[in-house]
Amino acid sequence: MELRRSNENFKSITATHDKIAHFIVFMLESWLFVKIFAHRKVRLPISYNRSQLRGYNPLVEPIDIDLESNNDPIGNTNDETYADKFLLGLIICTLLVAVGSEIMQCILTHGARTFDILDILCNASGSSLGIFIAYVTETYFK
Repeated sequence: MELRRSNENFKSITATHDKIAHFIVFMLESWLFVKIFAHRKVRLPISYNRSQLRGYNPLVEPIDIDLESNNDPIGNTNDETYADKFLLGLIICTLLVAVGSEIMQCILTHGARTFDILDILCNASGSSLGIFIAYVTETYFK
């Protein structure tokens, strides 16, 4: 009996404040995603042989980035690819998850749940704000 009452309370809260819930959840999710990385540069699990790249010139030394530097958002060192964690957060959380979750819910439920552009806007704006808060707190309040 108690479980049913709590489920009904949860449904009424989320039905009334659906857009606020989307905004807050994506803000927290994106903030947490960015904060799980200890360093500004994140090594991506992409490996390649530089000689296979188009335009490869063996006479030119590859450019190495300083992992402590905050200049380049994406760089390569010794056949490893690094990305800035804030850029990675924007791509994964804001573009892929915020937009993709709305598209996938419509596909996976066979139309039982509808596609809502306002949900996408709340997801993306909450995600962007979460990443911005993580950036500001890490950059200016260290």
